[in-house]
Amino acid sequence: MAFKSFESLGHLCQCMGIVASLRARGQNLFESVATIFDRPPGGAAGMAG
Repeated sequence: MAFKSFESLGHLCQCMGIVASLRARGQNLFESVATIFDRPPGGAAGMAG
């Protein structure tokens, strides 16, 4: 992978952290990620519980 900026690398790290969190909770990874992408931009409320 190539990154044009450190900001894009930060976004990858955030995404990987979310995936790791979902796996640690034992949630269905496919369904959880699909739900995240179905939310309006900035809507991270589903990760709270």
